[in-house]
Amino acid sequence: MTIALDPARLPKLDILSLARTGLILRAERETPDTGIPSFLTRSGWVELVTHHRRSTTDGIETEEQTANRLLPALERICARLLSEAARGAKAQDRQDASVFTVETDLFPSSTQTRIVLVADRTHPVACALIGTPEQITQLLASTDTKSGEA
Repeated sequence: MTIALDPARLPKLDILSLARTGLILRAERETPDTGIPSFLTRSGWVELVTHHRRSTTDGIETEEQTANRLLPALERICARLLSEAARGAKAQDRQDASVFTVETDLFPSSTQTRIVLVADRTHPVACALIGTPEQITQLLASTDTKSGEA
């Protein structure tokens, strides 16, 4: 399911700065041709890596080893989440909706996953921020205090 997103109608954030400071991390290696860039909150990423880290004969996996193992599944999950958000927007005839909450088991700390569609402040690109409602609230609160706007 696809919907058209107009970045001009989405809340603006400095996505590049959020990524550079590590407050968000790419949830995919490459953005699908028909997709939008997806990012996890830093706390969501840490939660997933901690929860899915494995013990090996040499000790515990590094974050990089866990990430390499998790990224293919995370890419599929993000695509599915965005599809669910698009389906919900279409069903409710909410083409301008930017916040979606779905029931998932993605994050062990919450049964809800929040997807926030935003536009980059400096480029006309729509992006998805993904995390628990609490993680997204904390992320957006931190951007409010840094920039004075969100």
